[in-house]
Amino acid sequence: MSVKTGATSREETKTVSRDDFEKEESGVSENEEEEKLNLLEAYVHETRETSHALKKWCDRTTLERFLRADKGNVEKAKARLKSTLIWRRDEMNSFCRCCFEKDSRSHYMHIVGRTKNRRPVVFSDIGLARNLKPKDNEAHATFCMEQVEKCLPKYPNDTYVWVSDFHKFGRQHLNPSVAKKVLGLFARHYPERMGSMVFVEAPRIFNILYKICEKFVDATTMAKLRFVRGPTGLGAGKEFQSLLEDGYCDQETYEWIKREMLENRLHWDKASEEKSWTKSHARNDGKYYYTNLEHDMRGSNAFIREPICVDMHAFCKRHVNMTTCLPIEDTRRIPSGLVVAEEKEEEEYVLSKIIERGDSVSSLASPNVALGKMKIIDGEEKEIEENEEFHDCREKFKKKNVVKTVIKKLSPSKNSRRSTRIAAINGNVS
Repeated sequence: MSVKTGATSREETKTVSRDDFEKEESGVSENEEEEKLNLLEAYVHETRETSHALKKWCDRTTLERFLRADKGNVEKAKARLKSTLIWRRDEMNSFCRCCFEKDSRSHYMHIVGRTKNRRPVVFSDIGLARNLKPKDNEAHATFCMEQVEKCLPKYPNDTYVWVSDFHKFGRQHLNPSVAKKVLGLFARHYPERMGSMVFVEAPRIFNILYKICEKFVDATTMAKLRFVRGPTGLGAGKEFQSLLEDGYCDQETYEWIKREMLENRLHWDKASEEKSWTKSHARNDGKYYYTNLEHDMRGSNAFIREPICVDMHAFCKRHVNMTTCLPIEDTRRIPSGLVVAEEKEEEEYVLSKIIERGDSVSSLASPNVALGKMKIIDGEEKEIEENEEFHDCREKFKKKNVVKTVIKKLSPSKNSRRSTRIAAINGNVS
């Protein structure tokens, strides 16, 4: 960039780097900044050396970033950096157990593309996130930030853009503890990383949360917030196209975000039940049952070919429970293991009902006898047709909604075909 200097009576123009310009603006010379960095490095040296991972993470660029975050104040930078090192060593959990070990639909926040200057774009949908617990959201935000750290370009573009869809924001999302946990995490341990927060189609009710957040969220973080209307024109703020015009994403990522938002609005009932970004990575197809076949949930076409996305596929494939992660055409089917468990649960329920009526079960050889599927003839269990007693109990069982499917008797040929299909789903046969 060009700046004017008054070194002589006649104005001269010289070209300086952004770093040099910032130093001139702040009145800090190169020697002074180097001295501050050395003081900061010496202060955290002992803590940094306790772990190889910390030593690798806390390099020269990290020291410069924390010093920039506190505007050259060495004492503040010391406190923030040391607390971050201790947090990374003793407390940080970069694995979201909710998404990988519990409900894969717990959160919907992941990297989906780039800006024109190669900054990563993180997309989230407030309505698709089922888990609203502050601690769990903080854990997922940590997981997401660690992924962002792996694909950041060099300074001065070492920041990311966060685009969040608020089209289903409601009263259940007004808990300020979630915002306090997540935004506080960004400010404390990931300073100078967030370039912009873009909230799309934020409703009027969001004003309540916004006013609360202003009281405890860092002013620098709040200043990065922007409001944009939704793809259908709803909400307050600038037009939706400003995402592209203002440089919050490149053309391909802009098209992806637009398709994603329109799809969620068009098929919301199905999307809210089926969509899972971890499953889309684990399947490596980016699809879910009701998705547009041209739309990939993982991100833009250019992004899914990047190493960070390839690594995410491998990570999700290792950690996501594939028995509940079926191919697109089999999303509604239930794996055989679950059916067996439900059959056992049904048997136990029917047997308990027979016991409640006071019937004797001491002579029953197995629950199958109690269920009416078999009877004892000459000391042996013989298969019989379902009797009325069993049918009545089964109807009561279904009304209680203990299982989601009705277990049917299948012929051997159907059983064989079903076993082959389940094996194919689980990857056991070609």
